[in-house]
Amino acid sequence: MPVVPNADPSSPARPAGDARAVGWAAGRRLLAPSLRQGRRDPAVRSVIRHTEHRIIRDSETAPTVVASCLSADCGWSAVPGPDVAAVDRQCMTHTGLNQEHTRFLRGFEDIAVVHRVEKT
Repeated sequence: MPVVPNADPSSPARPAGDARAVGWAAGRRLLAPSLRQGRRDPAVRSVIRHTEHRIIRDSETAPTVVASCLSADCGWSAVPGPDVAAVDRQCMTHTGLNQEHTRFLRGFEDIAVVHRVEKT
């Protein structure tokens, strides 16, 4: 809301006999600080850089396969290991012992490393 320099002192916003100068402090608080003080922000220059990256499995670690039963009140989970087939066999054995336990949450966990791709 801009401050009107030639506002009528008898307007409803300012009672008659108000001796405050035009653009009094309360009116200035309504303006943004940069407009209130007449300052302008310095010019900002930005530089945008783009770098290619690649994510790969860390060669120093082995991936881990995990599985857990999704049946209600069953806290069974497979022994984590690097072999998917071994974890699948554990799930099938669990289903063989508990015929209604047929749904499993399986996951593959590994450690990844992000490399910056060098441009040639």
